[in-house]
Amino acid sequence: MAKTKNDNRKVTLKTGDAVSVYKIVTAKGFSIRSLKKEDMFAVLRAANSLKPVAESFQGFFQDAQERLKPEGFDALMEKAERFDTLADDEKREVNKAVQAYNKDVDDCVKTELEKETEVEAFARLSEDAIAGIASSNDLDVATILLLQEVLA
Repeated sequence: MAKTKNDNRKVTLKTGDAVSVYKIVTAKGFSIRSLKKEDMFAVLRAANSLKPVAESFQGFFQDAQERLKPEGFDALMEKAERFDTLADDEKREVNKAVQAYNKDVDDCVKTELEKETEVEAFARLSEDAIAGIASSNDLDVATILLLQEVLA
């Protein structure tokens, strides 16, 4: 849950929550047009506060992806592109290597996503604004609850 530090106007969030909410509210097709003007502005200001965390994490994620590539990864990806033409034992080899790589990347970034981070405080949305977002967008319940937790 977002905690506000009154002395320095910061909000403390998990990095993963900040990144997720930023991606949601900046996604193409995410609509805020049904909201009152002040609520639209609040969503945009919240996105602006979350942007540095999201961009920093994206850089970290890209570094992890690049630096954790095993030797021969490019050749493996070339094989994966012709996956349907491979023999069953080659398919298993490709799957195993890609799964191991993905696990390494996930394990590396998991800790980063759990860290708490501070962002500039932003105006909280009302429950009505969250309901407006929910009715204007095709969002699942978990996404709506995350938006409510971080933005309301």
